[in-house]
Amino acid sequence: MFARTLAKPVKSVLAQGLAFAAALFAWFVLPIPARAGDLSQAHTWQDSIVAEVHSLGRARVLALADSFRTLKPVTVTAAVCPRSAGGPHDFYSEGDYWWPDPNNPEGPYIRRDGLSNPNNFNEHRRFLVRFSRIEGALAAAQA
Repeated sequence: MFARTLAKPVKSVLAQGLAFAAALFAWFVLPIPARAGDLSQAHTWQDSIVAEVHSLGRARVLALADSFRTLKPVTVTAAVCPRSAGGPHDFYSEGDYWWPDPNNPEGPYIRRDGLSNPNNFNEHRRFLVRFSRIEGALAAAQA
């Protein structure tokens, strides 16, 4: 029963993945004039795959952009790090692998490769990633 329940979503995801892979393949196989809009040299199956992938991606981008329209902007002033030498309007970021020196807590940080410091201030970085995702989706929806 469980396998039958998952069969349709898995097939749908696989079909979309295969269509996307085929569109990428078609992109590199098609001659430059066909990519530029002159499809007289392109094959019918390539045209239909490219169109299908474009429509799938377009619907996803529009839905994502629509969900972002109502979000309020978040600026660096929404979070302030007490360790920042700058003011509340300055972006501040700390390196992932840098830790306070246990022998000199007030001194420079030391590097511990592969170990992320859980006490690092990451809020401004999160704000920037959020902004880039929102603006990327909104710009793509306008294209």
